[in-house]
Amino acid sequence: FEVTISLGPDMEKEIILPSFIGLSFEEVLKYIDENHLSNVTFLYQKDDDKIDKVISQIGSGTLKRNDKITITIGTSSEDIENVKIIDLTNKSLIYADAWLKKYGFNIETNYEYSDTIKKDYVISQSAKNEEKNPKIDTISLIVSKGKMTKAPDIKTMSVDEINEWVGKNDLKVTYVEQYSEDIKMGDIIDSSVKANDIIEEDNVITITISKGSLKMPKLTDINTFTNWAENNDVK
Repeated sequence: FEVTISLGPDMEKEIILPSFIGLSFEEVLKYIDENHLSNVTFLYQKDDDKIDKVISQIGSGTLKRNDKITITIGTSSEDIENVKIIDLTNKSLIYADAWLKKYGFNIETNYEYSDTIKKDYVISQSAKNEEKNPKIDTISLIVSKGKMTKAPDIKTMSVDEINEWVGKNDLKVTYVEQYSEDIKMGDIIDSSVKANDIIEEDNVITITISKGSLKMPKLTDINTFTNWAENNDVK
């Protein structure tokens, strides 16, 4: 039977990005979250006729999810010094960054591992439910790096055990096959991570699997022989 393990959203996937002009700040954030856009910057421009609406954007049409997109939002020219700081816990860093910049806060960002908060989402913040004042003009955010995983001794594991471990820990794996005189077919020759290495969520692990000994096939013409030799690094 075949087991298919999710690698998460494909950041290289192309999407057709619509025009956001006239949409609200919240509508744009919802679209970003639902479509897994990862490289969005918000700018703000005073415009009393288009408060919380998109004035302009750089980036539209066919784009990759990780292509840079810049969106300008209209803000009020009125004093916003007394805005109340909302709870940004469990919000994406894109959302938190956009909201705080909108109200003129400076941002400090630090990262920690978390088993409960998704990668690039806010774990905690330095202030909330308080009004902006001269003493609170900078907000510190603790942002999730995702799960922290300690690598086992992969060389002692089977491919099925590796797949199960990778799936449980939100990692990615690539398998490479290589001939070996010493390692029997199907066993692990090498791994890009060693036992007790610390691995972050979404990291790609490369596993080299033995194809067993290279055996000389029956070859009947020079072209087939040359191709076989080149493909197998035989001089």
